[in-house]
Amino acid sequence: AHLLIYREFHGDLHPGNVLLTPDGELHFVDWGNTVDIQHIWKPAVQYVQAVLTGNTDAVTESLLAICTEPDLSAKRRSELAAIVVKTFADAEVAPLGMDFVVTLHREGLEGWMRRLDLAVNLGSAVSRQGITVKGEYLHLARSVSAMLGSLSGLYKGLPTADLVRDCVQMIVLMPTYLGADYVSGQRIRFLRNLA
Repeated sequence: AHLLIYREFHGDLHPGNVLLTPDGELHFVDWGNTVDIQHIWKPAVQYVQAVLTGNTDAVTESLLAICTEPDLSAKRRSELAAIVVKTFADAEVAPLGMDFVVTLHREGLEGWMRRLDLAVNLGSAVSRQGITVKGEYLHLARSVSAMLGSLSGLYKGLPTADLVRDCVQMIVLMPTYLGADYVSGQRIRFLRNLA
């Protein structure tokens, strides 16, 4: 909801920064590390999709779009492409084909984590070659890594099915929650105007 409606991402989401009221409401605290994703979400999603699918050409194009000097980097496209291919090979991440479901199932959670880790580390690999990714994307990557670390800690020792169940439940129920929030906000505005 926070990403979709408010276009921001809490940069330090862990159990210590989530408060629970006696009536069961959750509140995030420590907003000093917030990422405004309003203008960066589309290139970020394209980059992550390219990394998760193992498409090195798409990763190269995505990196060109999010680097600080796209014109300079475009001249070094072949060098950038070589860095991407080498980094993928070192991480042992293979492109996904038509049998992507089978591949992802075979790789399991470890494969997903390897692909996500690659998405974060690729920025460091290209920056060592003088191609710098914009700071807001690095900040978002760090924030997402922190969130994933927190989630993995919350589900440590539990069956993977619990994590999958909770994610599916949240995705299915989110439209209901968003609708209820919207209606509640409209009702409050109506009562204020009436008063």
